[in-house]
Amino acid sequence: MKKRIIYSSLVIAMFLLSLIYPMNIKVKAAVDKTYYQGYVNGGGGYKTYTEISANWFFSMKQQYKAISWGRPFNCEIYEDKGLIVYGEPHGEWKDVAGGYCRNGSRVGEYRYLGYTVDGSELSNSAFPTDDESSNTNLATRNWIRYPWNDPEIRSQFGVSSNYATIYNSLKTKIGDVLNSIPDFRESNYGKTVSDTGKAGGIGVLDWGIFQSGLGDSRGSFRMFHKTSSGKYYYMTFEGIIQKKNYPPLKVTVTPEKTSYVMKKDEDQVKIKITVTGTLQDNYSILDAVDQIVNYTRNDVQSYALSLAGKNIDGREYAPTNKINNSNNIEFTRTFTLTLYRKDLQDGNNTLTYTGKAIVRFPNSNINATAPTTINVNINVEGKEPGEPSITAQADPTNAKTGGTVTVKVKVNGEVNGYSGSPKITKLTLRAKRQEDTTWQTYDKTGENTSVSNTFTFNINTNDNEFTQYFNCEFIVTYADNTTKKKSVDVSTVFIKDNPPPPQETNTPPKAYISAPSYVVMGDDVYISGGGTDAEDGLNVSTSWGVFPSTYNGTLSDNGGYVYFSSTGLYSVGITVADSKGLTDSAYTNITVVPPYPNIYFKTTGTLKENRKVTIDASSSNGGSSRYPINWTSAVWQITPLSDGLTQNDIKVVQSLNGSQKLDMLFKKAGRYYVKLTVTNTAGYSSSKDMVLDIKPDDKPLADFNIIKTVIRDPATGTATISIQDSSYSPDGDIIAKRVWFYAYDSDNDGDFDEETWYVLNNGAWQAIGKYNDIKNLNIDTINDGNLPAIEIKSNKVGKYMVELITREEFGQETLPQFITIEDKKTDNTFDH
Repeated sequence: MKKRIIYSSLVIAMFLLSLIYPMNIKVKAAVDKTYYQGYVNGGGGYKTYTEISANWFFSMKQQYKAISWGRPFNCEIYEDKGLIVYGEPHGEWKDVAGGYCRNGSRVGEYRYLGYTVDGSELSNSAFPTDDESSNTNLATRNWIRYPWNDPEIRSQFGVSSNYATIYNSLKTKIGDVLNSIPDFRESNYGKTVSDTGKAGGIGVLDWGIFQSGLGDSRGSFRMFHKTSSGKYYYMTFEGIIQKKNYPPLKVTVTPEKTSYVMKKDEDQVKIKITVTGTLQDNYSILDAVDQIVNYTRNDVQSYALSLAGKNIDGREYAPTNKINNSNNIEFTRTFTLTLYRKDLQDGNNTLTYTGKAIVRFPNSNINATAPTTINVNINVEGKEPGEPSITAQADPTNAKTGGTVTVKVKVNGEVNGYSGSPKITKLTLRAKRQEDTTWQTYDKTGENTSVSNTFTFNINTNDNEFTQYFNCEFIVTYADNTTKKKSVDVSTVFIKDNPPPPQETNTPPKAYISAPSYVVMGDDVYISGGGTDAEDGLNVSTSWGVFPSTYNGTLSDNGGYVYFSSTGLYSVGITVADSKGLTDSAYTNITVVPPYPNIYFKTTGTLKENRKVTIDASSSNGGSSRYPINWTSAVWQITPLSDGLTQNDIKVVQSLNGSQKLDMLFKKAGRYYVKLTVTNTAGYSSSKDMVLDIKPDDKPLADFNIIKTVIRDPATGTATISIQDSSYSPDGDIIAKRVWFYAYDSDNDGDFDEETWYVLNNGAWQAIGKYNDIKNLNIDTINDGNLPAIEIKSNKVGKYMVELITREEFGQETLPQFITIEDKKTDNTFDH
């Protein structure tokens, strides 16, 4: 379609409709039929404002100050047309058969449906075009792209050619209440009229002036054009304006330190890694229009962060800190990881961790993964070979004086962290009274790592009260004749009276609990816990508690598997008690997040006109195994995006409602928008979309090779003309039909139009008519045999002309029920 730029002298103010109903504004009576003929698609006027406002389909959250201007909210127009309007239709009247409004006994349309929340007049998209005298189709008129920058407008308003000056001058002159005039030249989505009937058959709007936002994907345009008489007119259309954009999201991963050391006497090391997500929504510089077409922090449902690597599995956690900056949101969480010696090797260990940030918007997520991973180095120092340790105990520890008392001293020795080098050859235990110079000795030879022995001492008390000390030693001897030694002293107290019985002591047990911080509703989660009484060696019992108590499963003894059927924060606790009544408790919190379905597309087939394309979403899941997707409620949406395309260009085998996969083909090349919305059995929904770029089906190229000069065979008196087809399909399709023609120049004048033409049919040449007859021939009436090579035998000397028509079959799978013979591309040599 040829387009020319004509300049307009008509500039109309543009206002944005508020999507938040102003408080304290009057509401038009629902049964008032003064202005309305009744709208066949709506049944308007039967809902109150309370009913309407409970089901707003708008997703925008900009906060305008509502000014009622004393006009009531029009429930009836909203119910019929989905528009937020105040007051009544008014302005110029035109009679229209089947019009929405009425004026006395006349049926038609007013130029304005009412007023916006700002008090501006809202154009009626059904109002007929002003230029009724013109027979030019709306789609071919000279629509003006951005009239505030046209030379004729500049001249009429007396402004310079500087864009900013033009804009600011016109902004005040046309009464623009917004901060900017939106320019949709950079829009990635077509501005398609949703109801072509309202637009007088225009179908696709190539440019226009944005007037008012009506929702996430709907809006209106004012289109201006100039007629040959020099008059300027405009018309308003409703349609898809622009898809909402998601703001950029990035993530950084920062370790507290990049290098750690696990020392010889340590068995673990703790590292800290901070994951930071940044949502760059540029909130402070967004004007009212920007907030309509861009998601911002006001639309976010939840934030989450994860870390994956050694000893952490990458599950999602809520941020512990969130900072609202003017143009971005920063949210962070610091992960503390414990790495054990058994998980690492001696020497340098390089560990890789990947962070991820997740921001959830209504029915969709955006994810960012760190573009580069971070490395944390841990140097593990090897333990010294064979570190000895010693324990000893005197029995009794208290005794009554009088005569000789036997005391037994039990000594234990152990080598910790023995690596086998150097080799142990002997372990030695020895003990003596403190005042003695001679040791009692016990040796255990060989490569052993532990030894135990009891030494006996006879103590002469002489009826005195005193304390007898004993020295004990543990000596390790290695193959290289080196030794290591550890010492300890124990004692026995002698008193004249009987010693009191040892006082019984009891320490409380220790409770512990382990559970993930975040789980998905419906997923099984293992909660473990218990208690120990290592000092006293007593048995412990456990009891569990969960608040709120709305969970499923059983927790007993050391825990168990449970799942939660509601979202929210749950507190889980365990109390342990020993057999003497002492207790201890441990607690943890679990946040249960909604199970949003996960949608996965698998696209197969050929992205070309009239070829089968399958989009299979059957591998999607409900977000939790307990809440599968309810496929009966699945809704697919397929919409053309490119200029010139319509819904009739989309052919689908299955229903758009309730299908897990779709087999489809597209009659025309271009861009198509596909969206799937699913809901799981818990009632949570997710959507996923994609854009398909369908390539055109190239026609075959008809061509052949022929020997231009042929000599007649003297023996038979005939000449044989051999012709070899060289046609091909440039996009890989199959040449399935070749129809051959020839004619003889009987009068040798070089003109073949009036000669008799022959077609090769059923293996023989048959006269078919003049040249125009073969051009208009229905080739499906010819049994051509699809011959790639032919011969023409003749005894006539002179010139011959050969023509060829080719038709291809699809080289890729299609859907035959949607294919006609016209869909199969042809070519000929008539104009070659």
